[in-house]
Amino acid sequence: MRIIASPSDFTTSLEKALSDADPKWRELNGLIIPGTLEFQDVDAKLAAIKDARENGTPTLGECGGLQLMAVEYARNVLCLDGASSTEINPDTFHPIVIENPKGLRVGIYPVGGRHESFWHRFSFNPRYLSSFMADWSMVVSGDIVVEMRLAGHPFFMGTQYHSSYQSSSINPHPLLIEFLNVCRIANTIGK
Repeated sequence: MRIIASPSDFTTSLEKALSDADPKWRELNGLIIPGTLEFQDVDAKLAAIKDARENGTPTLGECGGLQLMAVEYARNVLCLDGASSTEINPDTFHPIVIENPKGLRVGIYPVGGRHESFWHRFSFNPRYLSSFMADWSMVVSGDIVVEMRLAGHPFFMGTQYHSSYQSSSINPHPLLIEFLNVCRIANTIGK
């Protein structure tokens, strides 16, 4: 398993949650793009996301990871040249990710029939929803896209929330369990 992260990315809680769910998670074939405090190594992350999308590698993006998954898809599938986040490029012609109108969003918010932990200032631009809807299933809470899942891929999902924040050794987050199970299947098929 690869976690594509910069020094400022939220990896500690994610690695602990994965270890609690499966101590052998590092042996699995998958990709994780965690949340971040500042976007570094953007090109390397986008290249890894593109490779995973095209090659069926199970991929989980959290917070900034979801945002980069959306940017990669906009650039390489929707052919929106220069698509980006306004956090990365404030002058982008295709602002796939924008600052939340209400500023920093922190706390527990409803997502479907459950509650998830959020900590973000930027999120998917709802102006681009219709462009993504043909290939992605999305969960919207209020005016925020909180989950994106690419159709036709074993597991290519981004969440605006941090699943690791509500995961423990006795109660691992269901999303992490699902992701690890798909990674195990991918490992079995790949052998």
